[in-house]
Amino acid sequence: MGLRELLVLKSERRDAQCLLMDSYSDKPVLGAVSVVTMSSGEAMAEKVRATLTRLKPAIRDVFDLWYAFEKGLLPVRDPAFVDLVRQKLAVPGTGPASMSLERRSEFRRQMKQDLLPVLRSADFDRFNFDDAWKIVEELARLVLVE
Repeated sequence: MGLRELLVLKSERRDAQCLLMDSYSDKPVLGAVSVVTMSSGEAMAEKVRATLTRLKPAIRDVFDLWYAFEKGLLPVRDPAFVDLVRQKLAVPGTGPASMSLERRSEFRRQMKQDLLPVLRSADFDRFNFDDAWKIVEELARLVLVE
């Protein structure tokens, strides 16, 4: 995660857990480490901004929003969240938001080449681009209204 500007919301302290498991004990190789993180709401707002404005679209952004929505972690209709995304979109240096057909096609084109290699098979198989795009469209409608 990179930060281009100051956080809007207060950072949070969370435990980061190692994903590498000991094959004999089936326990993590390393214990949890306490780290300071961006709040989950601000991280989601950053992800929306990336999805709408990244110069080279990245399918991982669409997948991440879909996954967060599926897990109940994306507060799409929360007015405070919508306002936070608008603040992120207004940051100087942020490119223009785009929901063009070309952008949508580029996201879809990247599925097998860029998304499949980095996901578990079950997650890739469950991912439905059209459903995910509906979430992105709804977010765009909410945050891009003048």
